[in-house]
Amino acid sequence: MKNFTNSQNIRKIAWVLLIIGWLNRGLLWLFNFDVIALIFGYGFFARVIYTLVGLATVYVLLYPASKTHTPLRK
Repeated sequence: MKNFTNSQNIRKIAWVLLIIGWLNRGLLWLFNFDVIALIFGYGFFARVIYTLVGLATVYVLLYPASKTHTPLRK
């Protein structure tokens, strides 16, 4: 079993939330069908899921996958 660091786990969770948000938004735009509202209703829990998807989007955009830079010169 691989030993993943905490940031790798957070990145995977963020990407899963991001994909769920994209699929939900696509279904909403194409068919006017909101899966999150269907599962959680239009109350507090749906807002929590939407907030988590938004935070995951910001996390993925602000923290790129690799922060290693190769030097231009040796």
